[in-house]
Amino acid sequence: MILACIRYALGVGSRQSVAEATRDFQNWPLFLETAQVHGLLQIVAACFDSCEIPTPHSVHDTLASALRHNAKRVLVMSEELTRILRLLEAAGVPALALKGPVIAHTLYADPAYRFFTDLDLLVPLAHIPDARRILSGAGYDPSGSAKTAIAREQSVFRFTELSLENARIGVHVDLHWELTPKDWIASMPRGLWDRTRTVLVGSSAIPTLGEEDTFLHLCVHGNKHGWTSLNWLVDLCSQITRSPGIAERSLNLLNPRSDVAAMVGFGLAACAVVAPEIVQPAGEFNSLAERVVHEALSGVLHDETSLSRFRFQSSLGMNRLAIFRFAVRRLFVPNQDDWDTLPIQQRRLLFLVVPWRLLRLTWRLASGAESRRSHLRS
Repeated sequence: MILACIRYALGVGSRQSVAEATRDFQNWPLFLETAQVHGLLQIVAACFDSCEIPTPHSVHDTLASALRHNAKRVLVMSEELTRILRLLEAAGVPALALKGPVIAHTLYADPAYRFFTDLDLLVPLAHIPDARRILSGAGYDPSGSAKTAIAREQSVFRFTELSLENARIGVHVDLHWELTPKDWIASMPRGLWDRTRTVLVGSSAIPTLGEEDTFLHLCVHGNKHGWTSLNWLVDLCSQITRSPGIAERSLNLLNPRSDVAAMVGFGLAACAVVAPEIVQPAGEFNSLAERVVHEALSGVLHDETSLSRFRFQSSLGMNRLAIFRFAVRRLFVPNQDDWDTLPIQQRRLLFLVVPWRLLRLTWRLASGAESRRSHLRS
């Protein structure tokens, strides 16, 4: 049913296919939960409405509410993005908007069909102090407990982004100075600041990545998270339909043997599973892509642990030694949750966050294994 809705939204599926997929269906709670997990409730709602699919009143109300609330949120987030970028531009800080409103307004028939939770900005490292100052004046403070500010500042050099929040309006901003984690197995091609473009978000011209870099970024981002959300594949499919030849042009920016090229190969193979009318299944990742998509729809693969991500990346044939080195480094890098659960206000005690992180990871792995065993038993 979800795949039928996706294909209809992409313009390659028919009303009849959606009607046939939904005929005599009963397990609506599972369907709604799966669609929500993958950020697809809005697409399903629009599809059911257009195809006049009969559903129980509770299901109709849930879908209508999801679409209505997301439409409002997209409007608020788009206006806030415009406000922030104007402030940065006035201060001479170069910035690009990533994903979020840009994807919603450029790749979807209606921006309300694309669900997202925060705003992503890319700013050159040299301008990060100014960007932080401006965002602070705009009401944005680092996410999490104020008690962890010292630890956060001490550790921020290890990262490539900072999470900020405007508690008054409930908007999060991820401020990036790189598009991939530090020392990761892959990185975006150089010169992306020379290939930028402006797109319309509402009535505002918003600077963002070039088309090819957007396509590569979607592939890299999905791979980094193990493609645990199918709306990222819908983004790829949408860009392929709206920009013919985008995959070939994007691959021309890469070394054919690079890890990013492998990520693109998997992305295309997965798109072929979601919408074979758009991308023909061809390549070494076909069987893996089929398994990932169908397991994601069954809920089995919705696992955001670092271990599952590294396992997936290894399955693409990437440099396993580089993955292992990166994984080991990540074990010792405290994240926001570590700081928030063990507030430290003295620099001389910051070393305690590392063993605390290892303890929390051990507990999460153990509880995750037990959860999977329970799921299999049920």
